[in-house]
Amino acid sequence: MITVVTLNPAVDKTYRLLRLEPGRVHRVTEVIRRSGGKGINVARVLKALGCPVQLIGFVGGSNGGWIRSQLAELGIPENLLPIDRETRDCINILDEEVNTQTELLERGPSISTEAWKTFQRRLADLSPESRYVLFCGSLPPGVPNDAYAQLIQLAKESGAQTALDTSGQPLALGLRASPDIIKPNLYELAQITDLDPAEQTQLPSLLTSWNRSGIPLAIVTLGAQGAWAAYREKVFHLFPVPVEALNPVGSGDAFLGGLIAALYQDQPIPKALAWATAAAASNAQHRWAGEIDPDQVMAFVNRVQVSPQEKSL
Repeated sequence: MITVVTLNPAVDKTYRLLRLEPGRVHRVTEVIRRSGGKGINVARVLKALGCPVQLIGFVGGSNGGWIRSQLAELGIPENLLPIDRETRDCINILDEEVNTQTELLERGPSISTEAWKTFQRRLADLSPESRYVLFCGSLPPGVPNDAYAQLIQLAKESGAQTALDTSGQPLALGLRASPDIIKPNLYELAQITDLDPAEQTQLPSLLTSWNRSGIPLAIVTLGAQGAWAAYREKVFHLFPVPVEALNPVGSGDAFLGGLIAALYQDQPIPKALAWATAAAASNAQHRWAGEIDPDQVMAFVNRVQVSPQEKSL
């Protein structure tokens, strides 16, 4: 079993516009409403790739009920704890003329101390039956900034392998618990290090330093430019399949889903990295975040270039 922790899920709404102009009234050409947040997107990809997956987190209000119904339709089991506040909305505005996206992300409902303790007990119950536990997305108000560090330690004590995909202080503090896998993007990496995003030659040495600190697989994704990865100090440069992106939102989530699906099926690390890159490319070809075509992913896998580097640069 793969357990995905989504502490701050959302109802994702995508608005398509001919052109976004600040201060003007706009006519929306299309509205798409989906259950979302990084964890749900990752779970959707894992389900599509044939992996047993379950979700755990918090939901509340009418949005929470709607998310539950959507997960039931997808056939994804959930252990989402009910809270008495409304699950958040997140807005993505797609400008069709210049092909840009603008995201408006609510913080989410505040979680009580009692609910947080209940969640920790529930994760402790689920972790022993989980081969992987994935920690995805932002933290809602009310939980401590080191929440992921606490939860990673809890899951590791049960024998599960762990992956962390978040940003800001939760990422910086989560790294101290040495998850088995981390996957920030370049912007998220720059937030917690002195890295200059324009100077990517620093990436291999930074990733291998995380290997040495106890994180076996460290990855930084670069969007359409691919990714860098380091596994036990062996560095790989990933070159993606060139595609014309319809909606790149969720491609990082698809990357993690593809990676874990491959590892769950005991693929070697280079092949798993190819699966991840292929899943991200397939997601970009779809209108909705976390949506992939499994046949397309498998077709893309053999076109992804995973280039081992002789040494850290």
